[in-house]
Amino acid sequence: MPLAKSSYLVGNSRYWENANYDATNVGHPAFKFYGLILKPDFNMTGENGENLLDWGCGRGANVNYFNQLGFKAQGMDMSESDIEVAKIRYPHIAHRFTRVSPSPSENTLPIEKYDVITAIQSLYYLSNTDFKILIDSLYSALKPNGIFYATMMGISHGYFEFSKEHEDGLRQITFNTKRGYSLEQYFVNFTQNKEHLIDKLSAFKPVHIGYYDEKYREDEGSGFHWTFVGQKIV
Repeated sequence: MPLAKSSYLVGNSRYWENANYDATNVGHPAFKFYGLILKPDFNMTGENGENLLDWGCGRGANVNYFNQLGFKAQGMDMSESDIEVAKIRYPHIAHRFTRVSPSPSENTLPIEKYDVITAIQSLYYLSNTDFKILIDSLYSALKPNGIFYATMMGISHGYFEFSKEHEDGLRQITFNTKRGYSLEQYFVNFTQNKEHLIDKLSAFKPVHIGYYDEKYREDEGSGFHWTFVGQKIV
């Protein structure tokens, strides 16, 4: 079903199709999760070919990283251009990248169940309603005792001060940088605090709650994100 022109999903989809966010290296939230939590706490090294899904995989660096470790990793993303770049960049695992609809209600996850699901800087582009739909789907796709890892943008992030309330948990951001980087039709669902994070992801039993932050320029704000590691307990 075509999306309504007023839908926030249209604005975010257009942004990601044209963002050219060329992350050629694995991001620190991925390898820190593996080295600090997944391997020591759960003995998931990749040596047993565990199934892993990276939701919102972008151009595939994290998927390639986990595959190199031995995981059977797959990536899904709403950006058609990013998925095409991932397939070209990593031809040996091109079949493991899938483009999905921006609307969670239109997506069907594979029957195959996952030992690990990661959602790194990807879930907060959804309204409260769509977020719940997606979390329910990801929960169903995870094996019993499987591990779920997400990073969520907090209100300490520099974007928050350039945002205004939109609807259904979303805030619209308007922001221009001296780097020629601009945001207009860009919507984020911010996480207020630790309790809010746990409530959003209450389908999973919390195992580790943390955060990461970074700032490289005086004229731009914080990059604060909450981190959540949870487990599916049935």
